[in-house]
Amino acid sequence: IPFLPLLPSFNPLCEASWSVLAREVESWLVNTIRDVRAPEWAWGCNAFWMAFIAANLDFPRGSWPNWNPKISLEGKFIESWTADNLTMPADSPLSQHILDEIRRSIWDDFQLSFPFPLPPYL
Repeated sequence: IPFLPLLPSFNPLCEASWSVLAREVESWLVNTIRDVRAPEWAWGCNAFWMAFIAANLDFPRGSWPNWNPKISLEGKFIESWTADNLTMPADSPLSQHILDEIRRSIWDDFQLSFPFPLPPYL
């Protein structure tokens, strides 16, 4: 998996780190895995959505970069995220503390999604 191990500069509280990771996972999925029936595809989609959301916490509201349409809005993480966030008021800004807590939670989930331990980043 070319994006692992994560770069030493990866910061799980930083939007830019997650954005780079989302692009790397997306590229790996569509250019290397390709087969949407492969177990790596399902795992990779989940990893992609965690990284994409951590980089774009206002999703599905607001604006966000396009992603490859081959990556569908399916999977435990993204389905839970969209269901939970469609019930929040659209105009409720979040403090940096809350944004950090959300990214920490996503980071915890991201680490648990691997069949092997990741090095600590926090």
